[in-house]
Amino acid sequence: MLPINLISNTQVLSEGRIRLVSGLKRYFHSKRGRGLISAEGVQLLDHACSAAVDDPKQRLNIWQNIEK
Repeated sequence: MLPINLISNTQVLSEGRIRLVSGLKRYFHSKRGRGLISAEGVQLLDHACSAAVDDPKQRLNIWQNIEK
């Protein structure tokens, strides 16, 4: 069983990751609204952000997910 401080630390990191990626998604969509990113580009970025949230134990590397 994990110590309580390690569990809460993991939860805090996971929540921070979700908030960061959600903010990036909003940013990308706002850039799309201004015509600075193509529809395909937003779709790729959105998918990469979703993949980054799916596995919180992996490094946060959105660009690597786009290259796949």
